[in-house]
Amino acid sequence: MSSDAAAPTNGCAPRTATMGFDRLVRTALTALAHPVTLGSIALLLINDHFLKGQYPSALTGKISDFAGLFFFPFLLAALFGVAGSAAARFLPEGLAGIRILPHKVARAIYLSFAITAMTFAAVKVVPAANSAATAALEALLRLPVRIVLDPTDLVALAALWPAWKLWGVLARQSEEPPTRRSLLALGLASLAALATAPCPPEQSVSHLVFAQDRVYALATEWQPVSNASVSADGGYWDSIDPETVPTDALDAASTGVVLPKVVCVPRLDRICYRVAGQEQLEASTDGGATWEAVWSAPTTRRPYMQRAASGHGQLLACGKTLDFRANDVLVLGEGPDHTALAALGNEGVLRGRQGEPWKRVSVGSAEATPDRGQVRDLLPPLLIVEETLAAVLAAAAGLWLFSELSWKVHRRPGVSGRSSVPWKVGVAAVVGLLAVMVVVGAEELIAYVVVPLAVTSAFVVYLWTGWLATIRSAADSGKALGALGMSFLGGLMVGLAAWTPFALWVLGIIPGYQATVLVALAASAGVLVLFWRRWIRLQSVAPSS
Repeated sequence: MSSDAAAPTNGCAPRTATMGFDRLVRTALTALAHPVTLGSIALLLINDHFLKGQYPSALTGKISDFAGLFFFPFLLAALFGVAGSAAARFLPEGLAGIRILPHKVARAIYLSFAITAMTFAAVKVVPAANSAATAALEALLRLPVRIVLDPTDLVALAALWPAWKLWGVLARQSEEPPTRRSLLALGLASLAALATAPCPPEQSVSHLVFAQDRVYALATEWQPVSNASVSADGGYWDSIDPETVPTDALDAASTGVVLPKVVCVPRLDRICYRVAGQEQLEASTDGGATWEAVWSAPTTRRPYMQRAASGHGQLLACGKTLDFRANDVLVLGEGPDHTALAALGNEGVLRGRQGEPWKRVSVGSAEATPDRGQVRDLLPPLLIVEETLAAVLAAAAGLWLFSELSWKVHRRPGVSGRSSVPWKVGVAAVVGLLAVMVVVGAEELIAYVVVPLAVTSAFVVYLWTGWLATIRSAADSGKALGALGMSFLGGLMVGLAAWTPFALWVLGIIPGYQATVLVALAASAGVLVLFWRRWIRLQSVAPSS
């Protein structure tokens, strides 16, 4: 009987398939580690996270497409190979007769290039595909994503041709890829593919135009209008397609606003408003003879607002720099019941009237940054992450001080009571955590965590051995345990005293940051002195050593 007539029963087919998938992975890793590919990955990261922000243009928009399309088929082929190899190893016995030859597996690269080309073309041309891809990325990254629907970007598909030629050359080579460089390239490619411009460009409100009984807030990051919102009274805004903006509004937005701009209230012409590109809105009650600032950008709360706007403490946050410059002004209505609107760039629109409070309103992506946070902003305390770390260090210092005082009071001389077990446990814990990081593939983080981890472990073990010796040698172990509890309470109170003022700063209860720092220092020092006096009294009643 010929070999083709009998189905293999010794697992050759799965091994043959695995060999094919492994070869696919090796070729993909070799392609990712190639200098040209590494250059395209670096170009994508630099362009998306620097050049686009500094030099926004059609060129920087196309650079990302060319660079990403060059390496993405290699990344997709590597994923296909890994998934196929894992699946082939667990083929059911009933499928053992299905032969998956290596040269058939190698054809997966056709699928990688085809998926890359068709997906890119669809999201650039088909609105439904663009919306679906945007929603999928936002759900995956938990960040706002904007994929421009632009058929002219299809010119970047030309990058697939040199990528295909490079694959053909590397597929004929038999040498193994440089492992370290290949894995680094795989990680960088994955990062670049996921982190490619996740944040949409800022759409600052530059024009306020009244047309067809409605007011339009327009952004002109690119001509004629890049973003548009509409409102009846400037209190609530609906985002609309820029293509639906009336022609007369588009004509008004085609030229820049001439500053300073002055508008007066119909039937109340002695009340006028003026903007001059500054972070304030001016008003006049005498027809423009004299002016006074009726609204200015916040100053005391600005440090908090800048942290909130920039996504302080968050990874891959879509942040912004505060820009309260008044770019345009418009008056709705007439007489005493009028409403004045001022465009505040990326902070939305200012709404109100002379003699009454003013309110900042979000318009589309130009969101009005709040000047104070809520309790949920403290869980976790990312906005004050540095201050939280300082409070933890203050708590550790307080615990160390009170522990040293307690040891002097309760530990009998000549009795060590110490043990080497805590130090052995501490070393084992540190080594174990580092080993876990290596196993899960996070060894690149070891250089950043090894020193804090070692210092923290040494501090914990130092306290452990000190208190163990004190409790074992104390004349009254009950009082020693009470001192242990008081030491932890003292350290905790010092830390809370240092942290609480910054939490109140976030909530706006303490307005200024400098005042918050002074209150935190005074509160932690006060708690420290309070517990210090407690230990003085404790020492005075303790048995003399």
